[in-house]
Amino acid sequence: MEELNPSFRSVLIRTIENLQDSRKIEAREIEHAWEQIAEQRGKDFYLSIEELKLFDPLRSYLYQFLKNFRFNSEVVNEIVHSLDNGPGKKFYSPTHWLVKDREYLIIREQGQEDQSVHYLDETCSELNYPVKMKISILEKKYKFEIPESAKVGCIDLGKIQFPLIIRHWKKGDSFRPLGMKGEKKLSDYFIDQKMSLPEKESTWILANGEEIVWVIGWRLDDRYKITSKTKNIFKMELI
Repeated sequence: MEELNPSFRSVLIRTIENLQDSRKIEAREIEHAWEQIAEQRGKDFYLSIEELKLFDPLRSYLYQFLKNFRFNSEVVNEIVHSLDNGPGKKFYSPTHWLVKDREYLIIREQGQEDQSVHYLDETCSELNYPVKMKISILEKKYKFEIPESAKVGCIDLGKIQFPLIIRHWKKGDSFRPLGMKGEKKLSDYFIDQKMSLPEKESTWILANGEEIVWVIGWRLDDRYKITSKTKNIFKMELI
């Protein structure tokens, strides 16, 4: 090539340098764009679909965002085509999965779902796993005020049998949400709350045998609420 063009070597070196500089500019742009649309919540990443659609070319940006999570170009194309469809579609890479939620693309590292079951007895005053909570038994007094926070669960001690069970929810679970008379499937309750797939999968249930007592951090079951006949209160407070 140098015999045909004596300046070939110097031109080639300049071209390589220009490409390297362009790559640095591209990397900075992708990093800046990622910071605009991505939010880390725990170990999960949430990408705003509304803001993602503002990037052009969309597919190229999304590929750059997702390649570090080992999503290939074919899967990225499928994700792009799903953006205007309903929520729930799930995509996989060798290391991660991505779900198209209502407002976000949610990325989570793959791993086995925790199907473990834990037990809570009446002597426990503090729990560190699988959820962190303080536990106390209180005598009900006339002016006892039930906390409004969803992170605090107060139930009638006389209505439960120990040990209580802490587990993840499973298909077919139902409960009677506090304030309601009829039962509701837990899956329908999650939809009503517009919970994302990661939120559903990370939710723990407190059960009294087969009955749900508390969707922990969300809603108590009406059957275990404190009433005028309650003598002692079993109080659980997430920390």
